[in-house]
Amino acid sequence: MKKILSVLCVAGMLAFGFNETQAQDTRFGLKGGLTMYSMETSVMEFSETSDNKMGFTGGLYVNKPLSDMFSLQFEALFVQKGGEDSDMDFGDDKLTLSYVDIPVLLKVNIPLDGDITPYVYGGGFAGYLIDASSDENGETFDVGDAFDDLNYGVAFGAGVSFGMFNVDVRYDMGLANIMDMDDEFGDMFGAGGIEVSTKGFMVTAGISF
Repeated sequence: MKKILSVLCVAGMLAFGFNETQAQDTRFGLKGGLTMYSMETSVMEFSETSDNKMGFTGGLYVNKPLSDMFSLQFEALFVQKGGEDSDMDFGDDKLTLSYVDIPVLLKVNIPLDGDITPYVYGGGFAGYLIDASSDENGETFDVGDAFDDLNYGVAFGAGVSFGMFNVDVRYDMGLANIMDMDDEFGDMFGAGGIEVSTKGFMVTAGISF
């Protein structure tokens, strides 16, 4: 819980760091939805992608208009990532990695008549691992020591807002090697011998104030 609060405090500093005039245009919101993630593992010259694993996401966001078409969006999200039946060398039937992600996104809004506004966006994210567990044959194990705390990558997507509500679809791709090479398993392969990264989709619905 302390880890979550620390990351949310950083997001809050970014979100509320506008002057009073800017704050009048800023919109705050809540969002939540489903995730579908997989993991890509490379060992030496071999590479393998796990099956998709379903999870959920939820959090808050702050949207700051830059013009009629462009805006910046800061988010603080709890996101479940991972993979299933991967046949990766650590043999997990189902691996769940829970992150607090901080995406920073540039949105391009496409104004239409009425309250409907389609949009596309892109940017990057940084994530902090708060829990890692594996389910194997009905048993759950803590595997947090096998993974680095930090993750980062790129994200892009599209959606539509109608009044105070919005829905969107996002794809994000981790660029970090999240395997902890100081862990006993990672050390077996030597520095740089194994790389694990995340990638997946999320579908969310939100409400702004």
